[in-house]
Amino acid sequence: MELRTAIALCTALASASSLAQAQTPSSATELGPTRGFSQEWGQTASYSKVSADLQTGAYDTGGGIRLGIDNSELIINSDLISEDTNEAIFKLGMGSFQAGSFTVDWAPTVGIALQDTDDVDTKNFMVGAAFTGRAQDLILNLQPAIARLDVENDNTGADYSDTVLQLGLGAYYVLPETRFGRFMPGVEFTLIEGDDYDEDILNIGVRWVYNPRVVLDLVVIHRSDYDVSGLPGIARLNVAF
Repeated sequence: MELRTAIALCTALASASSLAQAQTPSSATELGPTRGFSQEWGQTASYSKVSADLQTGAYDTGGGIRLGIDNSELIINSDLISEDTNEAIFKLGMGSFQAGSFTVDWAPTVGIALQDTDDVDTKNFMVGAAFTGRAQDLILNLQPAIARLDVENDNTGADYSDTVLQLGLGAYYVLPETRFGRFMPGVEFTLIEGDDYDEDILNIGVRWVYNPRVVLDLVVIHRSDYDVSGLPGIARLNVAF
């Protein structure tokens, strides 16, 4: 996802938090973190809830930290903006509305990733939103975003910049409870359009809610700038504290 003019938006979103409706995100609380395999959902974590995506193996996306704040969520280092930098994403829960048989939770997001090393300076910003609708056991997700990426090589003076548009679409189905937990198969497709970065992303997999504190995502088919398929696939383990 992507980036810029984020600081002013953060201030505006923070002031708007007093107007946000209190969230009761059923699909978030019973199904683990407020995200899909790689897309953010329209819910936010409950106040004071902390969870982390742990490093589990090859091609994983470990390292994300998720902190529930009042009607909002702070997400650290979850690769939403870029895989190469530390980042912070702020997601503000705006409550829910009814769309036919779907109850839709939605949340705007802003993000920033500033990093200065001996070799590379990075300034990335993003703004977007997530809309997640649930009708019984069917969950649909819509996640538009725009990001600005700026990278400068201090050694060569070369400068790379790109504005990237993203549109994420996701669909999931929550299976009945079993003695081994709950399972949620799903598919996510993210359309990406940029001058250089334009590799669309496809994820097909299943979420295993082992218990309320331990959630494992297994992506058996992944298509992007690199393709991975297999069993158990790419693993993303989230542990709540």
